[in-house]
Amino acid sequence: MRIIGGRLKGRQLLTVPGLAVRPTIARLKESYFNIVGEEIAGARFLDLCAGAGSMGIEALSRGAAEAIFVEKSRPALAVLRRNLAKCGLTSGYRIVAGDLFRELPRLAAHHENVDLIYFDPPYFENLYESTLELVARQRLLAQGGLLAADHFKKTPLPSRVGELVRVRQVRHGDAVLSFYAWTAPMPSVSGRPGD
Repeated sequence: MRIIGGRLKGRQLLTVPGLAVRPTIARLKESYFNIVGEEIAGARFLDLCAGAGSMGIEALSRGAAEAIFVEKSRPALAVLRRNLAKCGLTSGYRIVAGDLFRELPRLAAHHENVDLIYFDPPYFENLYESTLELVARQRLLAQGGLLAADHFKKTPLPSRVGELVRVRQVRHGDAVLSFYAWTAPMPSVSGRPGD
């Protein structure tokens, strides 16, 4: 597994041993970053179920302002930290060690809207709809942002979850990327229109 674009292009990354964490295939990663294109520059990137961190590190390589890695597996967190060190990254990221259903409301409570979310859970843990519902309810995605869910082709995802609407799907082999956009106007921090 390696970085495929940006200032860290070509850097080899470590993978998490075993089958519990599945690395994102190179073609899927390339498709994702081709789709988000220039939106990555200066973006706040949330890597959910980050594993070894390849997507968030790729985002930083391509100019993201910040990457937030959310991961609960201790072995994966150890590999993630080693990969950040291997790439010489000492700032511009945060590691949130814990369960996403506990950590995402904490991020939302601090008004931490993000521009791009990449969600790649273990395929067979049935986390998709509950996580999409949580992201929608907590309003984690900034206006104009995109959430991409990496899922098995035989795992259908809903076309809409709250104000998140699926706008695109891309398939490579058995893997599918479903893209969701936020459709409702974002409220002001004070809750009063026009503030």
